[in-house]
Amino acid sequence: NRYATTVNPARANDGLTPFYTQPELDRFQSGSSPYLYPNVNWINQSLRDFGTTDKFSIAFQEQASAVRYYTVLNYNDEQGLLGPVDLNDGYSTQISAHKFNFRTNIDIDLTKSTKLSGNLSGNLSENNRPGTANNVNDVISAIYNTPSGVFPVRTYNKRRWGGTSTYNNNPVALISADGYAVRGRRELMTDFILEQKMDKLVKGLSAEAAISFDKSFDYSDRRTKQFQYEQLSPILDVATGAVLDTTETLYQTNTTMTFSTSVPSQWRRTTALANLKYTRDWEDNELKTFLLFQREEFILSGRFNVYRHLLAAGNVHYAKAGKYFADVTLSSNGTNMLPAGHRVGFFPAVSVAWKLSNEEFLVGNPILDNL
Repeated sequence: NRYATTVNPARANDGLTPFYTQPELDRFQSGSSPYLYPNVNWINQSLRDFGTTDKFSIAFQEQASAVRYYTVLNYNDEQGLLGPVDLNDGYSTQISAHKFNFRTNIDIDLTKSTKLSGNLSGNLSENNRPGTANNVNDVISAIYNTPSGVFPVRTYNKRRWGGTSTYNNNPVALISADGYAVRGRRELMTDFILEQKMDKLVKGLSAEAAISFDKSFDYSDRRTKQFQYEQLSPILDVATGAVLDTTETLYQTNTTMTFSTSVPSQWRRTTALANLKYTRDWEDNELKTFLLFQREEFILSGRFNVYRHLLAAGNVHYAKAGKYFADVTLSSNGTNMLPAGHRVGFFPAVSVAWKLSNEEFLVGNPILDNL
């Protein structure tokens, strides 16, 4: 036992008397008294040699003339490295992650000039772990900071967990006897777009309306309990070092499972949009315009967490012969996130461009091919 053999030299360096007698060191070495002089490999007792990942996916697709859709379903399952996770009836304390994802895109030609598009996606996920207060960090810390010789995994006849007043985090007990915690997420994202060509009214005119709704909800459930642990201390014969008897000290008590729940995060977003577009080409001229209105509302959990944004914008784009370009954009933006009196802003913009590489005197130039 490396721990036992290094304690005495460490104490000697500090001018202290040995902690273990030679007969005690012999018992560590021989393993003849595993409850009083244990030699526990906490990594082997607490962890297994492998984790697993399973993935399943299936997809559907249809490309009919009037209705087109694509759907994919995906499930992921991951199991961690903890070893003693199935010692309780009805639940596991393994570090695990389960996630189901889905996505559907559909386009429907309602008429020759009307198209409806819908997109739906979401996921359901759930992560499991031991019920320790500080996530799995408590377990890993206990594995690497608990000496191999201070207590056994369990005491006589496996009646109680091993522990001491100094080392009270038995790694195997933290995994198996501290309950379990689950954190999950539910997310849904949807959007629908209706496009209408209005060529019968004005050639090149079209309209678009869209609405989207996104929602996310996290939950955290903990079912925890307290475990009792026992410290065994030998009473030695002063002359021979033989074990005469033991003293047993109990710490904590075994409790029933308690339940607590919380909502760490939740939000939802709603967006509505209307867009009127006009496009016209004649000879070597191109004209594109749009008039856009958009409203967005984003709500977080808690008070005063409603954020709204409004946008009204218009743009006129003109191009001549693929060489000369001009744009005029007018937009007005508003948000409730700014102080009263400063929540709305007007932002005009004008731009012109000349694509020199399309001029006859530069056409074919291998160096200035996109100037």
